[in-house]
Amino acid sequence: MIEPAAHSISTAPIGNGDVILHALDALTGPLVQAATETLGEQHPNAAILAPEALASAQAHLREQLAQRAYASVRQEYTLHCALQGTFPWPHGAAETDATDVSFLTAMTHGGLNEILGRLPGLRELLNVAVQDWVRATALLANRFCEDWDRLRFRFGLLDIKPRIAALQTGLGDPHDGGQTVAILTTGCGGKLVYKPRSLDMDHALGRLLTWVNGEGYSHPFAILDIDARSTDYGWAACSGRADCASPDDTAVFFHRAGGLLCLAGILQATDLHRENIIAVGSNPVIVDAETFFQPRISRENEQDWNCPDHLLRDTGMLPPFGAKTSSDFSALCSVPGTRTGILLTHKNARYHLPAGDHLPYVNGAPQTARAHITDLLHGFCEMFALIAHSRTELLEEDGPLQQFRGARGRFVARGTQVYGSILGASYAPEHLREINGRRNHLASALNALTTEQPGTDPIRRAEVDALLRGDVPHLQFQPDRIDWPGTGAPPFDQVRARIKALRPDQVDQWTRTIQKLLTSPAPSEPASDRQI
Repeated sequence: MIEPAAHSISTAPIGNGDVILHALDALTGPLVQAATETLGEQHPNAAILAPEALASAQAHLREQLAQRAYASVRQEYTLHCALQGTFPWPHGAAETDATDVSFLTAMTHGGLNEILGRLPGLRELLNVAVQDWVRATALLANRFCEDWDRLRFRFGLLDIKPRIAALQTGLGDPHDGGQTVAILTTGCGGKLVYKPRSLDMDHALGRLLTWVNGEGYSHPFAILDIDARSTDYGWAACSGRADCASPDDTAVFFHRAGGLLCLAGILQATDLHRENIIAVGSNPVIVDAETFFQPRISRENEQDWNCPDHLLRDTGMLPPFGAKTSSDFSALCSVPGTRTGILLTHKNARYHLPAGDHLPYVNGAPQTARAHITDLLHGFCEMFALIAHSRTELLEEDGPLQQFRGARGRFVARGTQVYGSILGASYAPEHLREINGRRNHLASALNALTTEQPGTDPIRRAEVDALLRGDVPHLQFQPDRIDWPGTGAPPFDQVRARIKALRPDQVDQWTRTIQKLLTSPAPSEPASDRQI
């Protein structure tokens, strides 16, 4: 573990609580520097990262370290203020200057090391974050170099040698040791998406949409170009958001979105929220299909989750609970700038939804499904009729559905927001005083969410192991198997049975659910805070 270095403290006023961020900089700076040196010494291919790309990766590591340490440093600041006879909440700069400077002086001259000595759990957390960052960054560079000759021809990259000029990392949730989706820009300006997971499901969805286009769907779908040769990672063309040229394009967008919603519901997809669909002109493009054919946790009434109401809500494309939620992350309705019920503890700020790439824009204004219900329903009904009419070909042994049979996907046992809340709470200092404190807290928090016997469920053990590293759990499955206990029949069998039982007159039951969700009042203010 690299020790935080002593720094000279500026006498310029800080004010408004920024002192905590300054202390975090003093803590994380040496760790980032040490991680960078290790990366360069042990992984020669990291040299393909240009300074700008490396700086982006470093910023991501600094953010991860600060998120883990924020609660501990904040508590130390509160205690310091109490001993100085001042208050720990934001003040005017002139009022708090002496207290803030004395705190930073104490922190950078042994105080940060004292915190790490009292909180071995925090020391371990920071160590793991550094190690995972080195490994994840090295994997990205190594894989890019190894695949370069194939990638440059597959995606039309003009560079002669592999070079990453710019890098957007930290896109999406961290899985499997801090690995995240990244967008790479080469020296000649070509863009490529790196996904550190299997792209089996994405490949299968592309084949299915190609079949749908061939069956005569009125507005053919754009097919995402991907390279899915590896079982552990893959590459994809970078689909950047593009505005609609006219209201007619917006109508086509929501018609296509209705078709995708129909497929997602029938094929038991979930997690198709605002980060997993990109609006490319009149084309909604699913950029993360790993949660199709989702296993279902067994319930007392199996028909409960098999009804259109649950299947459509679970897709993530529509507002999940209508007027009952104030945090709408849906792909087709969440509006940029909306104030949510999530409190980012390491920034001490309420989370507002960013602009995102999921909605079509016309003349600078975002368009949601609430204003285009008719177009959405027309696309849904057309896809429903197509599947019902062509089900025999779809279900044949060499039909397009077979591509999903052995594909590797991600089982979403709980929503990302739930994991985020549990993770945020686990960074509290009281869980870091002992090396196993976080493990015990995480196990208790997960057990509190279920009525099953604590400590015996493989799902929960896998969740705890992932959360200990600061990851969102990535539980793999294959649709034609039962990979996790308590998930009922193989999802592939469930979907086949659903398609076999489809009747054209059933579409009304599905469309009523869509109308109910889209005509509920849009959420306004958050009911309560969830800390992450």
